[in-house]
Amino acid sequence: MVNNYEESTNKIIEFAKKDKSELKIDGTIGVLVNENGRLNEIKLINKFIKKNLNYKTKGYGDILGDKEFNEFIIKWIFSKNYKEMISSFSFGATSALSFLFSKYCLNKRLLVPSLRWRNYDLIAKENNIKLKEYNFFDQNKFNINGLKSLIEKESLINDEINVLINDPCHNPTGYSLSACEWEEIFSFILKTSLKSKINLILDIAYIDYSKYRLQNLFDIINKVNENINVFFTFSFSKSFGLYGYRGGACILYSLSTKEREDFIKRMKLYCRSTFSSCNTLLTSTFKNIYFNKENIKKRIKDNIYLLKKRARILIKMLDSEDIDYYPYEEGFFLLIKCFDSISICEALIKEHVYLLPCKNGIRVSIGSIPIDKIGPLVKKLKICLLKNSKISVN
Repeated sequence: MVNNYEESTNKIIEFAKKDKSELKIDGTIGVLVNENGRLNEIKLINKFIKKNLNYKTKGYGDILGDKEFNEFIIKWIFSKNYKEMISSFSFGATSALSFLFSKYCLNKRLLVPSLRWRNYDLIAKENNIKLKEYNFFDQNKFNINGLKSLIEKESLINDEINVLINDPCHNPTGYSLSACEWEEIFSFILKTSLKSKINLILDIAYIDYSKYRLQNLFDIINKVNENINVFFTFSFSKSFGLYGYRGGACILYSLSTKEREDFIKRMKLYCRSTFSSCNTLLTSTFKNIYFNKENIKKRIKDNIYLLKKRARILIKMLDSEDIDYYPYEEGFFLLIKCFDSISICEALIKEHVYLLPCKNGIRVSIGSIPIDKIGPLVKKLKICLLKNSKISVN
């Protein structure tokens, strides 16, 4: 057994790929599959891709995506355009995060929750960023006081504070902040910005799978002053099922013209030195998606229903077996409470069950587990936890 989360994750994923058994339950990957275990595609989007696969999209595109693409991205997410917003194409939300980490947080500190997507740590390590964490939960609610306390401490030693929040549909717990929680968080950020510059990075990769539209959040954060930058990282993977195509956007909302101009300069330099130009096939396809947004959003609603159905079944079975988990509201993932998650996850390999170990938890990808696999998953998990009863959080 390995003691490193990253090594264990790689080991489990490798075993899952090789396993051809009918008993296989793969809850490692953050994708949505149908009840046959195949990628749940949106057929209309497939038609758009085939339609746009021509000589025009095989040539180089604009470095950051053309004007129409970036206008449509902002409208898709926020329902309308804002002159204080600037957008750029990115190769998934990961590329957008990598850009922000390298250009705004390099050799600095970044405030993050204790429960988080592990890729944040990998990107931070590559950019010599020191992560300062607060406990994500306090009595089954978001630990607002923990975040506020960390921001306050940071303001005493730095004139620039970097904060990362993954919301809604938090990975790995499935928790979403309420409007009241956002009000309190942003009021404190606004207060702190009077003495320190704030870079707030919002990972909204799962926004289209949330009951809370971003417009509701924007009604709160549009109270920014010129000392606050709000960055959004958006993904085509979850919204449109285009996981392997690698598409997304990085958006800045700032009242400062200088900050918006600087964002473009930094992004152009980053793009030129990494992937050179945008994916013209995806920018063209997204325009078709936007022009047919009502049909696409209906299909996304169907996907949300499927996720909710699986989540209800999983939670009911976990409750019946007295398996504890962190508060879940919506999204692709649920996190089982567990102290020694590496031991449990590696023991489950023998049962053809593949889940990912996290700090104090085991991540279950609801999206990648068909309904008929949920029962066997919970039973095997229960047996494994009983064999290692000292490991369970409860």
